[in-house]
Amino acid sequence: MKKFLKILVTFFLLGNYNLFAVSPRFRWVQYRYEGDLPMRDAVKQVLWELVRITSVEVEEEPLYGNLDDEEFFLSPFIYLTGRNVSINFGPEEKRKIISHITAGGLWLVDDSSENQGSPFWISVRKEFESLFGPWSIKPLPESDVIFRTFFLFQPEVARKFELEGIFVDGRAAVIFSKNLLQNATKRKYHLRLLINIIMYSLTTDYKLDQIHQPFIKKRLR
Repeated sequence: MKKFLKILVTFFLLGNYNLFAVSPRFRWVQYRYEGDLPMRDAVKQVLWELVRITSVEVEEEPLYGNLDDEEFFLSPFIYLTGRNVSINFGPEEKRKIISHITAGGLWLVDDSSENQGSPFWISVRKEFESLFGPWSIKPLPESDVIFRTFFLFQPEVARKFELEGIFVDGRAAVIFSKNLLQNATKRKYHLRLLINIIMYSLTTDYKLDQIHQPFIKKRLR
């Protein structure tokens, strides 16, 4: 099995093939580095809610690893969080991140600090801009499909999150948020937005006309 995974990941990294359909289950994958915050209890609660609310099947055990893990890139969703520790990707890590994103992957970058301009927030934005260019991080408009993938957010609610993103081929491939996971365990709209982002990662070709509006509007309340 490990040999098979290694072959799949090798083709993925060399050729930008989309291997995300290999597993029918969603798996929470979190990038680990020295000083990061796994927040395992919060992840467990969010995954329980994801199963309860949606029809998505979920791997019970999240993956906390780094870019050398053979299974790391078989998930379309990668979560990265931090607070007081700066992020610095090496050349090989940058190459793998670009391969993952260009193949349809989504990174959720979530600042867990209570302060503006934390070392994590400043450094991680700089690192992603080094990959996709200066000024590549832009505000996500309240009309973005992320606010409609499962729960439908009214514009005034969507604006409060102040999400930012890096767009690749017209889709938000990197999303920047503030304390989204921490608040998802205790605030309704934060949980709903996180579920939307997960659903978005599973449907990277999502279009507005695919949304079943009568079904989703029930979730406005």
